[in-house]
Amino acid sequence: MGFAFTERKAIVSWMRNLGWAWVGLVCLGLIAAATWPAGFASQPAHASSLSASEARMSVADPAIIVMEYVEGTRADPLVQLDEFVWVKASNYYGVEVNGRRYYYRLSPHASFDPLSRGVVNLEEVRVWKVIRDAGFTVTIYTLQTPEASRA
Repeated sequence: MGFAFTERKAIVSWMRNLGWAWVGLVCLGLIAAATWPAGFASQPAHASSLSASEARMSVADPAIIVMEYVEGTRADPLVQLDEFVWVKASNYYGVEVNGRRYYYRLSPHASFDPLSRGVVNLEEVRVWKVIRDAGFTVTIYTLQTPEASRA
């Protein structure tokens, strides 16, 4: 008990030496820190909310995701087409991003997407983006018809 009294006395002495202005400032800082998360999380009345599909699109850019598969930075199992032919599953089956399947065609390299295999023709695809890099071109596309999406 004597220790607690001595400790309390030291705090009071420190507060007197520091000045009441500093004590008030410290208290305001503590109050601000305690209420910050609640104020920070609330949205202003004029802020618009995104629909679920818009939120997914803002998070996952199809070009970035597809290029991660092209460059090999995402896990991509191989599909065996023939005894000695193995291809990336993403190139053969496409990549699903935000509920939509995107295919990519590598030029001038060998590519096994539906357009390159001849499963669909040019009229059945919608080119989404063309990315030119040193030595190759990646054409990212989607299929226009539900029948073509079974490729």
